[in-house]
Amino acid sequence: MSRVLVVDDEEQVRTVLATVLEKRGHEPATAESGPLALAAYAAFHPELVLLDLHMPGMNGLDVLQKLITWEPKLPAVILTGVVDEAIARQAIAKGACNYITKPIDMEKLDTVIEISLLVKNLGV
Repeated sequence: MSRVLVVDDEEQVRTVLATVLEKRGHEPATAESGPLALAAYAAFHPELVLLDLHMPGMNGLDVLQKLITWEPKLPAVILTGVVDEAIARQAIAKGACNYITKPIDMEKLDTVIEISLLVKNLGV
């Protein structure tokens, strides 16, 4: 179906998401930090990025801003354990297409991925 880059500093989150994505027909790749995410993006060319907001060093918004300069229409979904509407608005304003809180509802994630890829493919 699509190439999805999962960026999260928690190994368990990366592993679970990659496994679920693969079972749903996607081709996942993972990265555990912002710098590794940028390198993975350059090598893997994902169609969508699932991006943890809070990571040591380079946070998710910093990674998002760099990715958007490379591909302005790249769908990026922010993942975070913090439920804060101000952070959600900030992530959307900086180019994220959506925001999902942890623990992740896999049905919601499926819907967000499907809609995000559809919007990208339609050029909206």
